[in-house]
Amino acid sequence: MSKQTDNFRIWKHSHGTNRTTPDWKDRDREQFKSDRVLKIFANTKRGQIPNFKNMRPGDFFLLCHGNDIQLLGQVSGEPPKLRSDPLERQYSVVRRWEGGPRKFKRHKKGWSPAGNTTCWLVPKAEHIEFQNEILRPYFGMTLEDLARWVKPSRDRLEVEAHELPPQAGRPVPYERTGGHPPSDNGGGSVRVYDPDKVGRRAWSHDRCLSRLARMLSGRERYVLKKGYDLLVMGKSKTLLVEAKTIRGDGDRQVRLALGQLLYYQHVYVEPQFPRRKVFRIALTDRPLPKYLVSLLEKYEVGVVSASENGRVTSSNLGALILKKFGVGC
Repeated sequence: MSKQTDNFRIWKHSHGTNRTTPDWKDRDREQFKSDRVLKIFANTKRGQIPNFKNMRPGDFFLLCHGNDIQLLGQVSGEPPKLRSDPLERQYSVVRRWEGGPRKFKRHKKGWSPAGNTTCWLVPKAEHIEFQNEILRPYFGMTLEDLARWVKPSRDRLEVEAHELPPQAGRPVPYERTGGHPPSDNGGGSVRVYDPDKVGRRAWSHDRCLSRLARMLSGRERYVLKKGYDLLVMGKSKTLLVEAKTIRGDGDRQVRLALGQLLYYQHVYVEPQFPRRKVFRIALTDRPLPKYLVSLLEKYEVGVVSASENGRVTSSNLGALILKKFGVGC
């Protein structure tokens, strides 16, 4: 191990599961990721509160939900206030795990996702083991890669997971924008990374879209090769749907959905169907936090969530729009 890789620390931090930490629900854990905040209850035992307070800006950590790996991050916030409960630390994202649920079964050391711990330091003597069992298989990174990130994230521009270079030997999915072939010469369209086109997220994207399509099966519906996900025709009206998966990146996905809905409406749908009123829905595979729902509804976009457990929920506007197309939610 080089001197460079000996200059940083790595932690494991877990926000638990509905079973181990019932005070937090899945939606709370997703909100913590959206807010980029680590939390720990002040009564956590086994010396883990001192661990949490001793995390320094610039330290790396593996975030888990129980034995479900979420992302690799870097602490950016200062030590928490002593009297707060739960205690909090801000962080930036180095890289997210996009492969869906995958249990870690090799061992149950304190820093292991399977370990019965909340906040635990990876001993420097086990950094190589952490690299081989976590960094490489889950994030395609090495200790040398982390060494380049040693400078505290608060002192540099944050690079999100989708802005990192693609992992070696693994293609990066892109979507085409602007209705023209991709171009790298500054003209035509821009190649934009789209997490909904790869792995389990692509599967979840298509599944929630199919579920909504089945609910609308009494209406004429079709997907055109214009880029949008679903267009539903009703009497004198049209429903435009854009589907997004949510994995702690709700802010980014909502920005994309809003921009795409407005773009497709004004560039494709309204010119093709000038006499039809256009309604818009952002479809997600997990519920959105209230502030993102409010943002979408401010621009007259209804929100519908079709989760993997089969439950379908909607915002007030989303329910009103679905009702106009003969669907109760």
